[in-house]
Amino acid sequence: MDETKRKIVNVICLVLIVILAVIFGVLAYSSQKEEMRERERLQQIADQVQPKEAELRDLQEELVEMEKQISYESDMARIMVGFVISQQDDIDYIRELSAEYGFSPVLVLNCALDVGEVAERIALAADTGWEIMLTASPFSMEAIDVARTGLWDAGLQDSGVFLLRYEDFSANHTEMLLKNGFVGYTRYHEDIPTDGCTDDPMVYFDYSYIQTAGTTVGSRLAALYDSKASLILVLDMDAVHRHALLKEEIEELLDWTKEYTDQDDCTWATIGEVVAGLLETGAIETERRNAYDQYAAEQLNREEELRKGIEGIYEGNP
Repeated sequence: MDETKRKIVNVICLVLIVILAVIFGVLAYSSQKEEMRERERLQQIADQVQPKEAELRDLQEELVEMEKQISYESDMARIMVGFVISQQDDIDYIRELSAEYGFSPVLVLNCALDVGEVAERIALAADTGWEIMLTASPFSMEAIDVARTGLWDAGLQDSGVFLLRYEDFSANHTEMLLKNGFVGYTRYHEDIPTDGCTDDPMVYFDYSYIQTAGTTVGSRLAALYDSKASLILVLDMDAVHRHALLKEEIEELLDWTKEYTDQDDCTWATIGEVVAGLLETGAIETERRNAYDQYAAEQLNREEELRKGIEGIYEGNP
C-alpha cells in the first residue's frame, strides 16, 4: 500500500513538473515574442522618425551656419593719424611727416577750448586741405556747435566723425551726436581695437590719444593688425610744446606703424575711407541679416511641421 502511494505521489510530482515546465516555456516564449514585437515597433517608429529628425537637424544646422555668415569681417587693418595743433610750426612739421611716411593727416580740433583759441586753430587748418575731426572734453554740444559754425564761416567742414574720449563716452552723448548730424564717433577698447556700424546707422572705430612719452601703443597696433580693424592715432602737439612728448618719440611711433602699413593687409587711411568702408560693411551685414530673418521665418513653419510630425509618431505608437 505504501509503495503504491509512493508511486502515485511520484507520478503526480512528475506531472506537476511537466506542467510547470510547459507553463514557464510558454511564458518565456510569450515574453520573447513580446520583446520581438516591441523591437519591431521601436524600429518602425525609428524608421518613421529618423528622416524627419534628420531634416530638422539639417535645417537647424543650416540656420546656425547662415547666422554665422552675417558678420562681415574685414581683411584690411586701417590706420589714421591725427594731430592736435596750436601753431604754424605744427602744420609745417606735420607736412614733413606726412610726406615721409605717406599718410594723409587729420587735424583734431578741441572745441572745449576758449572760443578765441578755437578760432586760431581753425585759421591754421584753413589752407591745409586736411580732414578735420572735432573733439570736446568735457563734452559740450554747445561748444561743438560753436566750433562747427566757425568752420563753416571759414569755408571748412569737419569729417562728421567725433573723437569721443573714453571719459566722455555715453549713450546720451552718441545720441546727441547723431541728432546733430555726425555720422560716427570713436569708441575706446582697452584690449582689442574694434570698429563697426550701429543700427542708426553710425560708424565707430578706436583711437589712441598720445600726449606723453609713456603712452604705450605697440600692443594696440599688434592687436589692431590681428583684428583687421580701424584705429586713429591722435598725437598731441601741445604735449610736444610742453616737452611731455618728443618729436623723436613721434617719429619712432610712426616707424613702428609703418612696419604694419608696409604689409599687404594694413594701410594708411583717411576718415572718409574708413567711414565709407564701415557703412558698406554695415549695409552688407544688414542685407545678410534681413536675408537670414526672412529665410528663418520661412523655415519656421516647416520646423513646426516636422516637430508635430515627430510628436504624432510617438503619440500614435504608445
